[in-house]
Amino acid sequence: APDGTATANSFWNGGPSGPYVPPYTPDRAIDEDQGTQWNAGTHATSTTPFWLIVDLGNTYNIDKIVLLSQDLSIYSDYFNENYNLYKSMDGLNWDYIQSGILIDTPVLYRNEIIISAPTSFVKFEVAGGTHWAHLNEIEIWGDSNPVAEPTTMLLLGLGLMGLAGMRRFRN
Repeated sequence: APDGTATANSFWNGGPSGPYVPPYTPDRAIDEDQGTQWNAGTHATSTTPFWLIVDLGNTYNIDKIVLLSQDLSIYSDYFNENYNLYKSMDGLNWDYIQSGILIDTPVLYRNEIIISAPTSFVKFEVAGGTHWAHLNEIEIWGDSNPVAEPTTMLLLGLGLMGLAGMRRFRN
């Protein structure tokens, strides 16, 4: 899928921690640089989750989503985040994909989710865990050609039927 835009309900603009340099804005999770990250700046809970939404800018057939996380901090290794993953066609109504746990280790942790669905938005939601809500990278893989919208197909079909009718009328 092509590049999108990322938004989040929170991001940390604080001082440096370990090798990362602020700000930890949402766009850092889709910049194709595994050494940067989006970071909400605190822990999430099930009642106060933090989320990152990727707007693909169009509807695409998605094959898989890859979540990448790594702990390069000076404090401890093997923190974790409890996450939920959703997809949406309109950015308002969300369909559940799966829940899981991302583990921060000294090496990049990769979680690959296989999915086969037309999608316009992907939402990564952190609802708990032992570390601040964050994500190094979210990769969304799929067909690079947008899916034709039903309205477009309907108008095309009606136009073709109209042309066929005009031709029949002339004959």
